[in-house]
Amino acid sequence: MRPVIIYVITGLILNLVAILISIYRLSLPDFLQNNNILYNLHSVLRVILLGWYINSLQLIRLSWLSKFILPVYLLFVVVNFIFWENPLFLSTRLLSAESIVLLILCLFFLISSMRDDSDTNWLKHPSFLICIGLCFYEAVNFFIFLFFYPLLENNLQFGMLTMKIFSVSYIIFCILLALSLYRSRKDLAAA
Repeated sequence: MRPVIIYVITGLILNLVAILISIYRLSLPDFLQNNNILYNLHSVLRVILLGWYINSLQLIRLSWLSKFILPVYLLFVVVNFIFWENPLFLSTRLLSAESIVLLILCLFFLISSMRDDSDTNWLKHPSFLICIGLCFYEAVNFFIFLFFYPLLENNLQFGMLTMKIFSVSYIIFCILLALSLYRSRKDLAAA
């Protein structure tokens, strides 16, 4: 659970700083008024830490892809910010790639857990809650991430509605993360 705990702590810090920047933006110096780089960093950390966690479960039988998907993603991040997008703007390519990578890893985990012949009850395992929450979050938000700027430009009200959908899905993901951490702690105390 170490990568999940690291993700929760760093995600909380990055989100708090990003929210504080948006609230007090006008009273900050010009170079501190942009919080988009924090959202981009949060996205990269989410893929690295939660991808590391899912890969560490060693349940994924299709490991050839799971071993290469994170390095390919990191290569994409570097290429994206060198050639295509500025890290000071919210990167829709980065967020869409995040969704694809994490959906693939979560779906591999869920398929592998269904095919697992061991005595482990994966429905009660904390990793199951994490992967279900992550699958839900990424599946709901993939098209929001993909079409973020066109949605805001063409129909501001619909674009703002998608931000509310994003927020609700993130809250559901955080609740499932908290439940998985609680279940993990409860399992450790029982052992």
